[in-house]
Amino acid sequence: MICWQGIFVHILTVLSFTGARFLSSSNELNQQYDFIVVGGGTAGNVLANRLSQDEGTSVLLIEAGGQNDALELEVPYLWPGLLGSAYDWNSTSTPQAALDGRTIGISRGFVLGGTSSINAMLYTRGSSDNYNNIATLVGDEGWSWNSLQPYIHEDATQIDTISVTPPQYIQPIDDRVIETTAVNSEFPYNAAPNAGDQVGMGWSESTIDTNGRRISSATAYLTPAVVNRPNLDILLHSQVTRLLSTDPTDATKFTAVEFVESVNRVPGAARAVSATKEIILSAGTFGTPPILLHSGVGDAADLTPFGITPVHQLPSVGKNLTDHLLIGTAWFANSTDTYETVKRNATLQAELLEQWQQTGTGAYVNAGIDHVGCIRIAPDSSIFQTVPDPAGPNTGHFEFYITNGNVFGPPGLESDNFIAADPAVLSPLSRGSLTLLSADPLAAPSIDPAYMTHPWDLFVIGEAVRSAQRFFSSAPWNGYVLGRAGDFAALDIDDDDALHAFLRANVASGQHPVGTASMSPRGASWGVVDPDLKVKGLNGLRIVDASVIPLIPAAHTQAMVYIYAERAADIIKAEGSTLTMSSLWDKDIDFSRLSSYPKPPSFLPGRPPFPTRSLFPVYPPPSSLITPPPALPSPQRSISPSSPFTVSTHIVPAAWLRSTPHVPLPSAKGESAAKEERKKAAKDMLDFLNKVRDETASSRPEEGHKWVLWNAVNRYVKKEPVNPKGLTLFFVHANGFNKEIWETVLHEIFSSPRHDIAEVWSFEAVQTGDSALLNMGKLGAIYDWTDNARDILNFLVYFLPTTASSAPLPTHLPQVAAAESESREKFGFKHRTLIGVGHSFGGCTSTLAALTNPSLYSSLILIDPVIVAPMYYEKAKDTHIQDLTLGSLLRRERWQSREEAKATMLKNPFFAAWHPNVLKSYIDHGLYAHTLPPAPGSNDKPTEQILLKMPAVQESVAFLESITPYEVWERLKDVDERISLFWIMPKPENTKFGGPPEAQMRVWRRRKNASNTIVHEAGHLIPQEAPRACAEEILGFLSRQYPDLSSSEDVKAKL
Repeated sequence: MICWQGIFVHILTVLSFTGARFLSSSNELNQQYDFIVVGGGTAGNVLANRLSQDEGTSVLLIEAGGQNDALELEVPYLWPGLLGSAYDWNSTSTPQAALDGRTIGISRGFVLGGTSSINAMLYTRGSSDNYNNIATLVGDEGWSWNSLQPYIHEDATQIDTISVTPPQYIQPIDDRVIETTAVNSEFPYNAAPNAGDQVGMGWSESTIDTNGRRISSATAYLTPAVVNRPNLDILLHSQVTRLLSTDPTDATKFTAVEFVESVNRVPGAARAVSATKEIILSAGTFGTPPILLHSGVGDAADLTPFGITPVHQLPSVGKNLTDHLLIGTAWFANSTDTYETVKRNATLQAELLEQWQQTGTGAYVNAGIDHVGCIRIAPDSSIFQTVPDPAGPNTGHFEFYITNGNVFGPPGLESDNFIAADPAVLSPLSRGSLTLLSADPLAAPSIDPAYMTHPWDLFVIGEAVRSAQRFFSSAPWNGYVLGRAGDFAALDIDDDDALHAFLRANVASGQHPVGTASMSPRGASWGVVDPDLKVKGLNGLRIVDASVIPLIPAAHTQAMVYIYAERAADIIKAEGSTLTMSSLWDKDIDFSRLSSYPKPPSFLPGRPPFPTRSLFPVYPPPSSLITPPPALPSPQRSISPSSPFTVSTHIVPAAWLRSTPHVPLPSAKGESAAKEERKKAAKDMLDFLNKVRDETASSRPEEGHKWVLWNAVNRYVKKEPVNPKGLTLFFVHANGFNKEIWETVLHEIFSSPRHDIAEVWSFEAVQTGDSALLNMGKLGAIYDWTDNARDILNFLVYFLPTTASSAPLPTHLPQVAAAESESREKFGFKHRTLIGVGHSFGGCTSTLAALTNPSLYSSLILIDPVIVAPMYYEKAKDTHIQDLTLGSLLRRERWQSREEAKATMLKNPFFAAWHPNVLKSYIDHGLYAHTLPPAPGSNDKPTEQILLKMPAVQESVAFLESITPYEVWERLKDVDERISLFWIMPKPENTKFGGPPEAQMRVWRRRKNASNTIVHEAGHLIPQEAPRACAEEILGFLSRQYPDLSSSEDVKAKL
């Protein structure tokens, strides 16, 4: 291995970490804190940051090491010299029986930031199998790959403080590595090894920022702004020795920590500090178990020999120790541009350091590992006859990374130039333990990883070495790789005995120990913590670090630890912290003055992810079921000469099959009934609807219901010739409104010369407007919003004409060709740029449609969509939703004339707030004339009444469906980033769903390629109350997003 101390001689400058405030000694401590986090390492700093976001919560972070203010901690290239340095605990294993009795050094960070301050900075998440296997093992789906997506995506809601970058300095071997993946099928190229399927060889990602500096948990999460929070204290050079109970009646409730502060590395007297809420151990795989054991938590048989009084029997403490196994192998390289070149040239070292300091470029910005391969052994390997495969299909059995020099290989190879591959077992089955050696809590524990005691590990590491040899034997390395180096050169790697002897003499730690305080199912007899990371059987104590990981991931563990720590912070805050939405933003923000919501803090109050359903397939019904088609319920319209558009109405069959059964509605009381009788009838109907929904909620069919329904849709085009390459806008209304509700907005849009819009389509749900008349008698007592998303997709994939045109279209739109539909599903539209515009219910279901088939959409304009965080929707659904539904059931739905309808509506503040043109359109097109025949035998003439096209009960049925808004919120972060999101939000006000802070979180749920605006002159019903402002915001977004289709005047105005 290269001796890096020589390079450190040339470090010229020491940079300050933050200049922020830290406690100078323990004398400055408060007597108590709400939370005490033990360990300022990879996980502990995440928790200190997240928990102190609530200014009403006090947090103490205690770290045994010192500041990470030395330059060598910041320069990526210098990381190998940190192993075994003063920044390392320098742990050593017991003699390993399977490794010829050798002791093995295992590094972990003894500095703020912990191991994230001294590691190789590789950011490998592992495979989806890793997370799913753990979730299954512990019985908590919240730890699964899909559930952890908010924490896995750096650009989503959580880990946006960690900078993860690809290699920033291209090495001379990089092209050969990629060429090898093209010519050798054993090493397939993987373009996204961090996306869940890790198998193959791909570019590495590292926790290095774009200025070429290491990002640790300290530099990322303990920024000056964070450590200057008045509610966060940080105490360094202080090692926690044990936990204390100050409750004489309950020894299992730990309320304080004992620690020893060191001055110039000389330990002082033991002191204590109390926690009123929780103590969180984040001392790491080798640091957390000794604290538990010295506190009397563990196996009594392991404690009594040291005079430690058992407090709580927990035999799994210190057990299940698992680590990756690594072997360094080097080959001679026909090159003069390797690490050895730098190591031997002090002048070059100084030049590279100066380049790094001044420009953030050059070799020093890299950790030296540009590619990582995760490879599986052959499926017919003999080991599988006796050992089941411990890895999932998306998981490598071993890893190796290619280094441009002998970084991990045998020592003494310094006079030549080398290239190396360093194989490691990714899914080891050997299990070790950690125990005490002394009653002295400052003494190092006994660490026995039991390396290579399982035959699987020996077999896989041997196959990994052979695989590395095949890698360098590939054609791209001809003339570059000259042969194996050191003891490796004389090895016959085809001889199992010789290979195994070489491995026993040379393998080392992969530096990824986990598992000594393993998570297990709640109530299990094994394990140390439950899935909420609380220590089993104890009060006020939680563990959040690598020790809780029960199955080692096929990855460098820092990524999983960051992810676990972020979720743990959310769990803690959701369970009892005073943290609320109101504590997540700057208290000085005056939302009433904002033109848009700024990005909120990355934290989102935690709760278990809401489970989501998959949609039924989207197909139109068989032609035999839609022949003959129904007639248009309302006549085609004649448009005023002053209107800027023409309009035509069309009919298409809805998606088939339906997600919900047809449950007939009971007869309703007429409006002529007495007021109290109508109230009782409405309450009875609400009870019936709730009962039906509850009964069907757990019995979703596998194939759907064979019920044929219809959708009506309006097409609007300019009267002037249409540019078929212009934009297609696709509008979807809110619940309770018809497709014509958009026409005042559309009049403003079509009257503007600012944009080239080819067509506008206004879609109508099956229970609304003309669609409701088409489906009269077929609409029942239950409705699923997912069906509206399916109906949208059914129209877009199968019925939307291929090109935009002003030519007349048939009332019953024909299906497009099958090849066209197949192409749309896979690749989107060939001749259209589609922008979805959805309000409320329409915004939610349009988003779900885009999630299901993103290729169809270029952008989504979401007008205060009903996409609400479950934690707020849940608070409202028992009162607000029920009250809203009851109010809908009581609404008037018939009049003697349209004039009476208008006069009645204007007395209601709900309608009085609407723009007059919108109300006129609603009365003209949302109501219809119905002739009532005289009673049998009567001489009376038929009478005409004006009725709502959408029965009030159908509006109520839709209101009661609250599952889809939960699901769309959960998935909103996953909307394809190529789809631009533009949110048009109402004036900030306290609402049933969390008010401005919830709205702020909602519009930034997916952060990339998103923007928003606030329309202060309207509430939730923006298109009804402020149609001109709504149109202006839509046009403004289109001009910014599609400048090539904007008028020259608009582009100049925008610039």
